[in-house]
Amino acid sequence: FLHEGLPLQPDDASRMADLARASVLCNEAELHHHDGGYVWRGDPTDVAMLTMAYKLGWRREDTLERRPEINSIPFEPERQYAATYHPFPDGMRAMVKGAPERVLTMLDVDKATKKRIQQMAVEMAQSGYRVLAVAQGTAPPGLDGHVAPPEPAGLTCLGLVGMIDPLREGVEDAISDVHSAGVKTMMITGDHPVTALAISRQLGLAEREDQVVTGRKRP
Repeated sequence: FLHEGLPLQPDDASRMADLARASVLCNEAELHHHDGGYVWRGDPTDVAMLTMAYKLGWRREDTLERRPEINSIPFEPERQYAATYHPFPDGMRAMVKGAPERVLTMLDVDKATKKRIQQMAVEMAQSGYRVLAVAQGTAPPGLDGHVAPPEPAGLTCLGLVGMIDPLREGVEDAISDVHSAGVKTMMITGDHPVTALAISRQLGLAEREDQVVTGRKRP
């Protein structure tokens, strides 16, 4: 980890502890050290979140042993977030990760702070990052594993995580070739529209915001 080009100092790492802990608790992937390397299973985004946390010294198995998962809200594209619930000395807490614009609706902050977080997320997406917001908060009293939990609310933002999903080698040349052959090419992705536009610009597929079309599944 680097901060402004320098190795992360202990004080900086301690401020990232809550982010790392939430990243391993609100997660469905596995990452294990094996034969001098690592093996993993699960969604690549979850694996990336585990990797980040592991570099800060947080292991999913150890963390779950101390803070077992009592309940959860699995990620669904329509929902745009996932949440898990864990016991802490001060009560049950919710750990949440998801699309920044969705998680922002759950935060207990003023409009100016929400606007600043949203702007940071947009700037990261404009650089081609896939961005997730991570947050935590207290869970409703009496929550157990037998009743579906309500949507989290009153959360504290722990940070934004940006991930690069790099283009495969040769993709740019392939797109150039089909364009030269007169083939109209479109990209379909689950990424945020701002991220999609940034990647499209790298490929020469689009240049303007009005060339990006979004759609939602009908209920």
